[in-house]
Amino acid sequence: MAKLWIGVDIGKTHHHVAAVDSDGRLVYSRRVANDEAALLTVMAEVSTYGRPVCWAVDVTTGLSALLLTLLWRRQVQVRYVSGTVPFHMAAAFAGENKTDARDAVVIAQTIRMRPDIPILEPSDRLLAELTVLTSYRADLVGQRVVALFRLQELLTGISPALERAVDLNRKAPMMVLACWQTPDAIRHAGVDRITALLRRGHVKNAVQVA
Repeated sequence: MAKLWIGVDIGKTHHHVAAVDSDGRLVYSRRVANDEAALLTVMAEVSTYGRPVCWAVDVTTGLSALLLTLLWRRQVQVRYVSGTVPFHMAAAFAGENKTDARDAVVIAQTIRMRPDIPILEPSDRLLAELTVLTSYRADLVGQRVVALFRLQELLTGISPALERAVDLNRKAPMMVLACWQTPDAIRHAGVDRITALLRRGHVKNAVQVA
C-alpha cells in the first residue's frame, strides 16, 4: 500500500485536507467542515488511498483542537508546519495563486520532503486544553440543537406552514425570523425590506431568498 503524507490548512469553520504519495503526486484533496463526523469521514477516505505516514497542521490553537484530538485518539503522528515554512516552500511547487487547497498541498509536500519537521506531541497541558475546547464545543452544539427544536416548536404553534417553509439551519431564515415572526408580519414587511435585510447580512441571492 502506498505511503501518504497529509497536510491540513486549518480554518475557522472549514479545513482543507490534501494527501500526496511518495512520488509527490496529489492523490486526495477536499474541503471539510470543522465537524467531528465530517473529519472522521475524511480520515477514513484518506486511508483508502494508502497508509498515512503522518499528518501535518499549520495551526495548533483552538481552531485545530477537534482535528488534533481525533488524530491523537487514533495514535496518528502529527507534525507542526509553522506558517512561514509553507510560505517559503510554496515557490518550489507550481500551481495557482495562494488558496487553501494549495496551502494544504504545500504542507503535505513539506513533510514528505523534510523529515526534520517537528512532531507535535500531545503534552498533558495541551491535551487538557484540547479537552476543554472540545467539551465546550460539544456543549455549544448541544445548546444549538435544543434551541432549534424549541424554535421549531414555537413556529409550529404560530404557523405549521411557516415552520415547513423555513430551514432553521440556514442564515437567511434566522435573520428574517429575528425581525418578523408571523406570516402576516413577513407579508407586511414585503420583498424589498426583506431583501435589504438579507443584503446587509451578506446573504447570497438575497432577492430570490426574499
